[in-house]
Amino acid sequence: MANVNNSSPVIVNELLCFMQNNVSNVPKLNIINVGCTFYTSDEVVDAKAALYGYAELVCDDLPRCVQRRPSDNKKKLDFEDIHNLWMHLDVNKLSFPIFAAANLKRIPPVNPSEAEICALATNVSSLQQEVEALSNLKSSVLQLNEKLKDVHEAVCNRSHVQVPRMSVSHAGSSDASVGDMSDSVLYSAVAAADDDGYTLVTKKKDRPRTKLPSNGGNRTTPPLTRSFTGQAENSAVNGVPRRLVAYASRLHSDTTDHELKGMLEQAGVKDVLCYKLVPKDGKTYKTSAFRVSCNPLSASVFYNESTWPKNCEVRDWIFYNK
Repeated sequence: MANVNNSSPVIVNELLCFMQNNVSNVPKLNIINVGCTFYTSDEVVDAKAALYGYAELVCDDLPRCVQRRPSDNKKKLDFEDIHNLWMHLDVNKLSFPIFAAANLKRIPPVNPSEAEICALATNVSSLQQEVEALSNLKSSVLQLNEKLKDVHEAVCNRSHVQVPRMSVSHAGSSDASVGDMSDSVLYSAVAAADDDGYTLVTKKKDRPRTKLPSNGGNRTTPPLTRSFTGQAENSAVNGVPRRLVAYASRLHSDTTDHELKGMLEQAGVKDVLCYKLVPKDGKTYKTSAFRVSCNPLSASVFYNESTWPKNCEVRDWIFYNK
């Protein structure tokens, strides 16, 4: 085990004193079980800080001191950190200080080899806490039941209304008669007991549902519309054909409007208009994009894949209502 001699410094810490006298002949699990049962969380944290503080002075490859977050397992994890650091110092043959106990009552009276007894004591303590919590809950339920009886008597004496009696069982569930009270009876009870410091709250009535349109749609569905294109050629009123508009992207960044327009006109597209799109907010891209439009009579050529350069992507221009 680690070297301890008369010239070693003396550090007063009951937990580390317990560790020093048992770590060499007691399994790790037994030491941790006894220590976690006997010592408080603050004592474990203080002992961990004291051991790490000394280790920083004598050890060059000191393991990182992990700051455990508050949880149900925090004390056990901190105790494991103490044991692991102790074994690390021992493996490196470093000298230990003499850990002493100023208060012998803070040394576990149970031999760590009898860890099963400590575990049993821990379970008994946990059961006692649960029984105490259930007892407090029962007392609270009884007090609530008495208050409900007082309110019931006060309401009946003032309003002379036959209010169904309210009671609470020991399990904390309300009597079924409470749910059968009508809104009118509850309103009378509130009016009569306004000076008793209690308020009975009635259930709000459901809001009337909005009537849906007669066409069967919901409130957010717009009415159906129709769209078509006229076909009459012999008419005094002439229509103007809609130009074909497309979005062309993934073209080389050096491509210009003039170059793209000349390529399309050479392919047979009529009345070509195009301009290069400028990225918003000062952004830059490795490729360029264009808004291209033409006469609808050139639709067959305009939508032909062989008209456009390889790897160029073309789709219809999408118009949004502003």
